[in-house]
Amino acid sequence: MPAINGKVSLLAGAISCCAAALAAHYSTNSANAAEPEIVSRAPAASSAVDSIVWNLPFGEPSTLDPPNAPTLSGAGVVSNLCDALVTIDENYNLSGNIATFKVVNPNKIVYKIRTDVKFWDGSPVTAEDVAFSLKRAAEPAQIVSFLFQNVSSIDVTAPDEVTVSFSKPGEMFNAEMATFAGMIMKKSYVDAAGKSLGTATGGLMCSGPFKLDGWKAGDSIVITRNDAYWNKQRIPLAKKVTFTFVTDTAAYVQAMKAGEIDGSYEVSPSAIPALQGINAGRLFYGPSMQSIQLQVASPSGPLADLKLREAFQSLIDRDAIAKVVYKDAAVAQYTALAPATWQNDAREIYAAAYPEFEKSRAFDVARAQSLVKESTYQGEPIVLAISAGEETTVRVAQLIQQQAKKVGVNVTIKQMQPLEFSEAQYDAAKRTGIDFVLGTNFNAAQDPLEPTGFVYLPGGFYNLSGFDDPEVTRLINESRQNFDPKERAKMFVQMQDIYEKQSGTIPIVSQRTVTFLNKRLAGAVTSFGYLSMPALAFVGSAQ
Repeated sequence: MPAINGKVSLLAGAISCCAAALAAHYSTNSANAAEPEIVSRAPAASSAVDSIVWNLPFGEPSTLDPPNAPTLSGAGVVSNLCDALVTIDENYNLSGNIATFKVVNPNKIVYKIRTDVKFWDGSPVTAEDVAFSLKRAAEPAQIVSFLFQNVSSIDVTAPDEVTVSFSKPGEMFNAEMATFAGMIMKKSYVDAAGKSLGTATGGLMCSGPFKLDGWKAGDSIVITRNDAYWNKQRIPLAKKVTFTFVTDTAAYVQAMKAGEIDGSYEVSPSAIPALQGINAGRLFYGPSMQSIQLQVASPSGPLADLKLREAFQSLIDRDAIAKVVYKDAAVAQYTALAPATWQNDAREIYAAAYPEFEKSRAFDVARAQSLVKESTYQGEPIVLAISAGEETTVRVAQLIQQQAKKVGVNVTIKQMQPLEFSEAQYDAAKRTGIDFVLGTNFNAAQDPLEPTGFVYLPGGFYNLSGFDDPEVTRLINESRQNFDPKERAKMFVQMQDIYEKQSGTIPIVSQRTVTFLNKRLAGAVTSFGYLSMPALAFVGSAQ
């Protein structure tokens, strides 16, 4: 499906209108709009269905290889294909899956592998396959390798048992085994596939509720029901799911109205008005741990100046963007991590540190202008990269561009094709000439330490700006060894105070998960938990 390279010009009228609304903070209608109901699951399905068409609005995945698929598109597909060691539900409750687990002590977890789990080809999932998959995920070249930093060994200790030992305690490890980091593949298949693993030609061999049936590059991915799936409670209601890659918001809205697309996660907020109250289906709003933010893309260039970065913290009207652009499918956010990532057992500690950032980063044009004047900025273009075709991202980028201009900063928007944009998140060569990346950050597990390691440890896959602070590194490593949620929260607040002062991330809003479901269907998981569980197994007929 083609991306829409001309989207910016097509949106000119809408942007002008939205900018006017922002100038007044937000329109009366938006201000008085009722808050949407937040639900984690749609009403249960009543029976099976032959086929579902499900859209991936962020485009085609770059890979389905689990350790390298932590994107909304990649994880959204592979979570339905590959079983993880443990699993979560839509409310992030953790339980055993293809293995039960026993935390023997802070330095050892034993996983007992079920003996009835089989790969799609009928061969059993063995302890050797599990150990191999985890060791492979731990390799430095893998995106999720950070999660294995404290692992000292992964050993087969019985025919149906794998023991993970730690050089230092790892409090977040077991929960992460419910994500793409803990997904299990067949060793012999991985070895044979080589570099083609997880691609349209190389495929996968997993044990999940759906099988990978076909991948037509640039067009669609088809998965089919695994009728021999070991977990009888999660045998899919749908015989077939076809994933499409329509990134053009107007195009997928029209397809949803026409019944050509049955469902989608991450529906663009710009599509909400067109989809509310339509006969073809309904929208669901679910709790989410994702946010949209500007991230400094390079340690050099004009954004090397801290004053200029701080100016961006003040020139953005976050509340207005949440109301006008996101249609109440988001709330203003003032730190790099969304408050939804805070662990419930110590939420009051995280919350106590938040108002300081809320106050210092409040919308303040005069402060932003002053900071620009104090900086070394000389009017050169600040290149802001976005994924082409996603209407809400375009609108946010243009509004940032307009507000930056008011304080004397020249922002140029660079639209990148979705696959290229996704690769730029972890490939510095793809970010040449880019100053800011406007994109989504999310957690797979409810733990602030997960994304903190990816972004703020030296060499982290999403450490785009080259951030390197010994005290932050120490606090990340020590907090991962601490099993007391309140002590971890205190350490997190300390590290947050250090890295936030560098303004390497300009937070904008915390998003809600917006899901569209055709009226003929029911049962969809509607929380952000969909990304780490076989969510489409529950979607079936509403009749």
